[in-house]
Amino acid sequence: MNQGTNVINMWIEENIFGNYTDDFKPVIRTEQELRETAFHEAGHFIVNKALRMDYMPIIVITIVPTKEHWGVNYSDFIEESITKNERYYIERIAYAVAGKIASEQMGFEPVFWKGDFIKAVDIAEEYIEKCCPYINSKEEKEEKTIELFRKAGQEVKKAISENKEKLEIIAEALLLRKILLGEEAQALYDGTLTLEELEPLELD
Repeated sequence: MNQGTNVINMWIEENIFGNYTDDFKPVIRTEQELRETAFHEAGHFIVNKALRMDYMPIIVITIVPTKEHWGVNYSDFIEESITKNERYYIERIAYAVAGKIASEQMGFEPVFWKGDFIKAVDIAEEYIEKCCPYINSKEEKEEKTIELFRKAGQEVKKAISENKEKLEIIAEALLLRKILLGEEAQALYDGTLTLEELEPLELD
């Protein structure tokens, strides 16, 4: 068994099998829902790479449903490499909303985005609390949140537009394999790996 399979097996054990409790019934999705999920998760990955969010390296991407997610980009977080300025918070918001925008850009009517939106609002509120002590009124906070979302949305649309072919390749890889290591997605993104070269996934 190679190191990549080990990583995937550990992720499945921790994040999928652990969620299959007695009261949890596995989700069955239509082909359309599965494709939207693939483009949604590919969108998160593309924005992570296009904005060079090296402090959040992607470890695993999957469209296998769990109790909490329809799909997920599972990332590490390198705290010591972060400068928490406005740019950082805009990137985090962009990453959070990237799935919804990517699926919209590909012609889907987004369904699986509410949790991401809540996360993005939380990030905006953290920024205002930590970096904008001069903002006190509810109206000012709402105005600043809208500004952050607007800037983040522009970043996402630019990243998706400039990397549409890569988005499609990674989404197709997810539909083919259901689970990708971050390094495999990176190689597809860089063009050093093709869909035809992607090895079948062998799990325990």
